[in-house]
Amino acid sequence: MRRTTLPALLVAMIAVALPGAVRAGDQIPSCGCGYADVVARVLPSVVNLSVIKVQAVTPSAGETSARRLRFFGSGFVIDPSGIIVTNRHVIQGAVEITVSFADHTQAHATLLGAGAIVDLAVLKVTMDHKLPALKFADSAKLQIGDMVLAIGNPYGLGMSVSHGIVSGLNRNINETPFDDDIQTDAAINPGNSGGPLVNLAGEVVGVDTALYTEKGGGAIGIGYAIPSNDVVFVVPHLLDPKLPPPGWIGVTGQDVTPNLARAFGLQHDGGIIVRAVVAGGPASQAGLRPGDIILTANGAPPIDTRALIRSIVELDPGRRIPITYWRKDAQQTATVTVAPWPDLRSPRAETMASAAIAALAPAPDLGMGLATITPEARQRYGLASSQNGVLIALVTNNTEASARGVQPGDVITNVDGTPVSTPDDVQSVIQKAFADQRRYLGFLIASKRGLNWVSFYTGKQSD
Repeated sequence: MRRTTLPALLVAMIAVALPGAVRAGDQIPSCGCGYADVVARVLPSVVNLSVIKVQAVTPSAGETSARRLRFFGSGFVIDPSGIIVTNRHVIQGAVEITVSFADHTQAHATLLGAGAIVDLAVLKVTMDHKLPALKFADSAKLQIGDMVLAIGNPYGLGMSVSHGIVSGLNRNINETPFDDDIQTDAAINPGNSGGPLVNLAGEVVGVDTALYTEKGGGAIGIGYAIPSNDVVFVVPHLLDPKLPPPGWIGVTGQDVTPNLARAFGLQHDGGIIVRAVVAGGPASQAGLRPGDIILTANGAPPIDTRALIRSIVELDPGRRIPITYWRKDAQQTATVTVAPWPDLRSPRAETMASAAIAALAPAPDLGMGLATITPEARQRYGLASSQNGVLIALVTNNTEASARGVQPGDVITNVDGTPVSTPDDVQSVIQKAFADQRRYLGFLIASKRGLNWVSFYTGKQSD
């Protein structure tokens, strides 16, 4: 995995962002302009991500091939040098990552670091100028009912903004052992992942990461974002492996219910009952075992199981902390030595597509099935007798063609300034562009919407 040190400017930004944070509920627009002023400040820092992934295909004959598919996501700039935060799942398995800014400029992005458990990743783009960066607010100050905006690239449609409120806090979506996600009714759809959830001061309070939906559907008013405080804690660790790793004691548990309290002879509700301890881990070495009920850790009673894990994560390895627990109708105390979290960072080889996978699809597959125009095709698609070119007979989902709105029945008349009349003509131009390492080609396509030039990405795998 490529590694980098934490830029000094990012350290400064994170250090000063939290104390000056303003609650979203305190910033109600009074200009009659809605949220336009906030969006205008935030939009230049939000990016659309276009990600090429390779999907292996094994036909009935048994010979494995692959197809390059395009997926969309979002991100935002956190440092003027070009550092961008997004979700790990957006770029998982990527061959190529392209970043598009609000002013339509584009840049190739490289991966700096990705979380193994936390769904966050950090990218880097190189530009000839400094980029506007967003600041983080203190997500601990959020309250249910605060107004928020979600900004991103839903369904690859381009930069979009939705608004809503904070619907819930400390939600568990079973992404990590310490989930405390923000729930919002601001519309979050596929493609919004990695984009910022901002307050009305234009500060990031979360990273949009998931939505709850009916099967096969879109947003129904339940979306989730990773809190900004979690992002502020994780990102420096992804950028700088020399930082002290998060703490870990090797224990999993569940919240104690009134009935569980009675079953174990505890005279009051609350606490965390141990489900498992990692053999040889800190908790195991301190004598903790399944069935123990943790009452306090480092002097404080945990609100819930995930809060317990979060409190340990924030401690430096080597720290010795007291844990009081209930066992066999008696309260006991153990001293646990915090260890480094074993898998915070995901190796680059496990995040980006391997060279072997990429090699399965060395040339671009734009996702179009091409055919010559026959009399039957003219009748089926209502093509004029004077229409010449190459028929698009099939469009595959999540490919360049589907992303560009191409539909079966459209006709390619010209590629890169050269008229085409057969599928081989089109493939020949594409292969030459790929061999010449050209990243884009222009296609002139006739459709029911008229005659339009459409650009297609044909670039090779990134270095």
